[in-house]
Amino acid sequence: MTILKKIKISILIIIISCFLVNYSLAEEGVSNDTIPTYTDRADDFAGQAGLIAPSHTTIIKNSLNIALGLLGLIFLVLIIYSGFMWMTSAGNEEKVKKAKLALKNSIIGVIIILFSFIITQFVFNTIDSTTKPVENNGIFQL
Repeated sequence: MTILKKIKISILIIIISCFLVNYSLAEEGVSNDTIPTYTDRADDFAGQAGLIAPSHTTIIKNSLNIALGLLGLIFLVLIIYSGFMWMTSAGNEEKVKKAKLALKNSIIGVIIILFSFIITQFVFNTIDSTTKPVENNGIFQL
């Protein structure tokens, strides 16, 4: 047998053995009320991961961050494309001028996106800090 066949058989045996093992949560003397259900476990995990009921500001903030990230990626591709146009212009002044203009506009776009990201982070962090209660010696104050 080749090594590849041995590896495939080993992986297959491990996968099959995982499905054949019987996992049981029942213990002697434990009532059904104390055994956590899958929903309870999922809720606990989601709560620890911060996935339960995000606020509207969090949803908007994440959406804007994704949009700005995609725009930044688009402008990065435009910068690379402008550089490619410049390098392949072969001394043609018209193509060099066009590439320089595209590069300048792409860099301006990246700067605008960077500043808009900074502004949105500042605004949403300010909103989050003013709307969340502050804990002071176990007493919540607004």
